[in-house]
Amino acid sequence: MKSVFLGFVVVLVLTVVCGSAHAYGVYAPSVGELVDQCAIVIVGRITHLGPGVAGERTRFSSHGEEFSHPVPIWVKLATVQALLVVKGDRVKPGTKLVVEFVEYRFTGRGGGVGLPSYAVGERRLFFLGETAGRLAPAEPLWDPSLVVPDNVTLPARLDGSPIEKTERSLARLIDGSHSDPRALHRILLVLRTGTVHIAEPVRTSKFVTSELLQAVVRLLDLHDAQVRRDAASVLCDVGYAPALAKLADIVRSDARAGGNISGEASPIGRFSNRDGLPELHRLLFDPEVPTLRSAAARALREIGAPSSAPFLVRALADDASDVRYLAATGLAGITGDHEHFLSMDAFKANEAAEIEFWSSWWNANASRFGDK
Repeated sequence: MKSVFLGFVVVLVLTVVCGSAHAYGVYAPSVGELVDQCAIVIVGRITHLGPGVAGERTRFSSHGEEFSHPVPIWVKLATVQALLVVKGDRVKPGTKLVVEFVEYRFTGRGGGVGLPSYAVGERRLFFLGETAGRLAPAEPLWDPSLVVPDNVTLPARLDGSPIEKTERSLARLIDGSHSDPRALHRILLVLRTGTVHIAEPVRTSKFVTSELLQAVVRLLDLHDAQVRRDAASVLCDVGYAPALAKLADIVRSDARAGGNISGEASPIGRFSNRDGLPELHRLLFDPEVPTLRSAAARALREIGAPSSAPFLVRALADDASDVRYLAATGLAGITGDHEHFLSMDAFKANEAAEIEFWSSWWNANASRFGDK
């Protein structure tokens, strides 16, 4: 259990300290999940920031997981004045709240996670949980609060549910941060859904409001390649089909420039909206980048649409072994043939026989899929 905990910590440190939007080992809640677990969501101004105090915490939770392990911490108390209330009936504009910010020093002094750089006078969108009367960031191991730039004008109130109001606030933050790639990267990191396990294919965006969706879409036209890549990744995560082609263009451009594209196409492999099937079918035969073909094959396998069968059969002849494997197991998933849903090692050991099996199956069954 101790090794599992330490492994969790290592990945978390890499994700938060390095700020990599491509570190997928730790689960981060979606916007809706984050708001649901909050007692209070506000845009507030830090009016006072106390000195840090050292301590130790032996029990804490993150996204429903309980951890018992002695960890050195560094605690700061801040006074935050509410400017815009997104969630929290007992909080009114002007209310001053005392918030406890904790840095977990898993890696020694100065190498902890959970405590970003705060400044007196700055505005932030705070996501706060409450335990025994104490307010603290809803996610204890990382603070998802976001700086609200001075050029962003927020209304006195927003209409809608807490999630709708949060998404509308995030949309304004995104539009007001176009000149600050680092701020956009942090916003998009909050929007990421961390380790995504595709369940039932979805047909609609996971964002509740069109305002947030369109704000992220507008980032695809910015100059900064990393911002475009992160935005396209977020849009793939939420099932926005037009993002597939844009992300593919970014990956191809980086590949031509000799960049390291390992992992760049992985959001495509997580795409689960059936509206993206036509583009995924095209990417399955991308002539330039095998990574794109592999990601498309993975997404098609997870979606499991019968209309993908003829494309997966063609992909059995791909030059890349992982594409052939994903195509074969994709066909096994579509047909419900669990006997032929092999591991990669088992497939490699019997690849010729597996390819022949599915080719023969297609010759006998193609007519069943032609109209689907």
